Parts: sequence; C-alpha cells; structure tokens
Amino acid sequence: KSGMKKVIDNGNMLKGEITTLSSQIVNINSTMNSINKKLDDSGFQGFHVQKKADDPNKYEIIRDDGTPAHGLSEGERNFIAFLYFYHKVLGKESAGSTFRDRIVVTDDPVSSMDSSSLFIVSSIVRELIAICFNNGSPAKADAPRFIKQIFVLTYNAFFHKEVSYDRLKH
Repeated sequence: KSGMKKVIDNGNMLKGEITTLSSQIVNINSTMNSINKKLDDSGFQGFHVQKKADDPNKYEIIRDDGTPAHGLSEGERNFIAFLYFYHKVLGKESAGSTFRDRIVVTDDPVSSMDSSSLFIVSSIVRELIAICFNNGSPAKADAPRFIKQIFVLTYNAFFHKEVSYDRLKH
C-alpha cells in the first residue's frame, strides 16, 4: 500500500505543478491583446478592450480618450462578442482545467456587420471548422481535438459561401 500512496502523492504533486505552470499561460491578458489586435486588423477605430480597473478579471470597452464606449453599433458589439466567444471556445475555463470536448453553435454571427468584419468572422469560423474536421483525420493526430461538432446557422448567403467553400480542393 505504501507504493500506491507514493504514486498518488506523486500524481497530486505533478497535478499541482501543472496547475502552477498553466496559470502562467492562461490569463485574460492574452485574450484581451488578441481581441485588440483583431479590432485593429479589422479597421475598428476609436475603442479597445481593457481590464476593468475595479475587477482585473473582467473586460470593458474603452474609447481612445479613456471613457467607457457607449453607443457602439450593433455590428461593432456583435464583432466584439464573437471575438470573445472565439477565445472562450479555444480556451480553458481555468488554469487547472483541461480542454473538454465541445459542440460549437453559432447563430448568425455576422448580423449587422460590414463586409470586412464578415470576412474576418468567416475566416475564424473556417478555422473552427478545420479543428472539428481534424478530429476525424488520423493523419492529423497532433492537431487540437476538442471541437467534436460545429453548427453554423445564418441567413447571410455570402457568409454561408465563405465558410462552406473548400479552397484547398478547388
């Protein structure tokens, strides 16, 4: 029994080490920086995402002058919400957790967006579809394997064409 106790204790010690190391890479800064980069790359100007001063585990949308961003268009709000959703899909719930299998459902993610935002969202959705597709491909055993199904609901025919067109086979 002492051998079993050693193995369990060693496992618990390693689990603690993994949690400590994961906390160094799982943080809101990387998500915030990535969202801000996508906003900049997309041409959105005049606002960005930053940590809330009174709660550093939450975000807020701030104008360039430092005031809260009120009066964003529906397309701007949807784009920021989609970027946050994307990071939640790819991320872990906490530093100590592991990736759990996911079923991803998007319901008209490009509602009220302009064409440049639509193009960026469609490329992100194609990335999520590729992760899901890799789950069934034995040749890609080293790819992320946590999106088991993805459902994309939309009324936008152009968006549908963008996410469903397979550029590699044509």
